[in-house]
Amino acid sequence: MFSLERDEPRESTRRAVSSGLVLRAVLDEGPLARSHIARRTGLSPASVTDHCYALLGSGLLTEVQPRRSRKAMGRPTVPLDLNTDVGVVGGIHYAAEHATVALVDLRGTVLAERLVRHDGADAGTIVTRSGDVLVELLHREASTLPTPLLGVGVASGGWVDPDRGMIVEHDVLGWQRIPVAELLQDRLGVPVCADSHVRTLLRAEQLFGRSESRASVLGLFVGNIVDAGFALGERPHHGARSRAGAVAHRAVPGSTVPCDCGRTGCLQATVSEWRLVARARELGLIERQPEPGPAARPAIFDLLDVLRAGDPTARSLFVERAELVGQAVAPLIDMFSPDLVLVIEPGITYLPECRTALHRQIAAHSFTVADPSGIVVGSSFMEHALATAGATAFLDALYRDPLGAVPSSRAS
Repeated sequence: MFSLERDEPRESTRRAVSSGLVLRAVLDEGPLARSHIARRTGLSPASVTDHCYALLGSGLLTEVQPRRSRKAMGRPTVPLDLNTDVGVVGGIHYAAEHATVALVDLRGTVLAERLVRHDGADAGTIVTRSGDVLVELLHREASTLPTPLLGVGVASGGWVDPDRGMIVEHDVLGWQRIPVAELLQDRLGVPVCADSHVRTLLRAEQLFGRSESRASVLGLFVGNIVDAGFALGERPHHGARSRAGAVAHRAVPGSTVPCDCGRTGCLQATVSEWRLVARARELGLIERQPEPGPAARPAIFDLLDVLRAGDPTARSLFVERAELVGQAVAPLIDMFSPDLVLVIEPGITYLPECRTALHRQIAAHSFTVADPSGIVVGSSFMEHALATAGATAFLDALYRDPLGAVPSSRAS
């Protein structure tokens, strides 16, 4: 016999799932009448009315001016839409050389963004400074942005445990067991969620990007850290202890690049941004010595400027990397057979030759996909990928359990 105590969490979970369905339906197709929400979600009209009432009370939904039809009889229906004026979401991403701090609205649109180099600081200083920069952004943009701060999402590469809000291991930064969610929540006074950047970018694609990613999606993030992620339905796979997606040390056939792990030819060592930048410096494409200081621009941005300007040597570097990435992702495609594959790497987004090289190598090395051009794409958010990755750690929680993430007392 089930006790009341055992039944309550189940009811709470059902309410969270249902309110999330309602909010995501409005995100997708709003403004929507309540009757359309019921058809879209499969919830009963009474249930939709209940959830809409609660979401209106939280401030996440708002009623908009009804459209009157000359043929319609009686009272016009009052559509509901997302209330992007309810507040903003903070996003923080910790990369190898810098932190990206951003403010984002409920639709995932980046409203303000700042990049701060680590400049040799320790983990505690970097986390504290990113929280302070977020507060500075809020104050600076206060006259133009909605308030309050609803919550903060944090993302990074490496091993991130969302249940503990912890960056458990980030080899490139040398971080071990950094409780980023707890540190930032104590400093900012709002809920903080943390997860791997590849998993949050998969969720960003599902929430705000390509709808075909919602069936199943595989992602490969190629930066100074290289890692992978997979989502079935709208649930990213975390694996035991949230360690799924560790592909940094997969062997690349023919590569002799030394890796910090002591071996040679690891995927991350072979295709990372640091490797790409080092080669660009050897070839004289960018300055050999980076500008010092916390406000200095990472060298990869300088190389991307050279690429966009049409330099053929820079183009060759990125095309070569795309070929190696294609070889690496092909067996993952065979393993997971996803509906969509996201390769989160700037060359794939900005250079058609990179996409062609990527697709060619996947076709040559995959046993299941002869023409990858229809399913292997770049991220929809490459212009603000790191800001989006950070913020989506919280936005994902909000769209799964809206009233848990933003109770009416905090949004009002």
